[in-house]
Amino acid sequence: TTLPDDAYFDTWITGNALALLDRAPEGRPWYLEVNLQNPHHPWDITESMHRWYRRPPVDFSPPVFSTEAISPATHQEVRRNYAALVEHLDQCLGRIVARLRERGELDDTVIVFTSDHGEMLGDYDQWQKLSTLQASAGVPLFVAGPGVTPAPPDDAPMTILDLTASFLEWAGLDPGPELDSRPLAGYLAGRTDHRRDVVFSGLSSWRLAFDGRFKLVRGYD
Repeated sequence: TTLPDDAYFDTWITGNALALLDRAPEGRPWYLEVNLQNPHHPWDITESMHRWYRRPPVDFSPPVFSTEAISPATHQEVRRNYAALVEHLDQCLGRIVARLRERGELDDTVIVFTSDHGEMLGDYDQWQKLSTLQASAGVPLFVAGPGVTPAPPDDAPMTILDLTASFLEWAGLDPGPELDSRPLAGYLAGRTDHRRDVVFSGLSSWRLAFDGRFKLVRGYD
């Protein structure tokens, strides 16, 4: 992209998030949702980001089971751009965490970092988010803050649908039985092992059920 760093969209979104955070009244609860764009097709990066994995060049693992007529050099270019997008995203999150620390609210704030889909990046000749494979359907879910017990990575079935009830519970509100959303606060605090046994996903005509080990997939061509 020809955009300068300060006009790059995730930089701009982060700046707006910080401006909103600075307007949050001290001593009162607040909720801030920051919808960053990256890492996302078409993997556009700024001139400075372009240098991060090219000076010196970093070589990434090639796609898994790729038969497309795409050269290894092109795959490397895509993956270098993708890595730069992830690093920039990490910097954006770091700016928000730093501002929380400056406000003296870091230890009192629950931070949730997640996404809505993954990226195939050429694995199995697939790109973007259309696949039932884990690189597409699986997303990161990191939660940290008060009431969250530090724990190793957990491969239990999770769904971002449960964040709705979790935010309500953290706010001291009763999610109620009408929501198809289950609070995670007790599970994350180590007070209960209650969680979903199966989670669901779908796009277009396909649907899948996942128990953390096996997937049942219907309607996927």
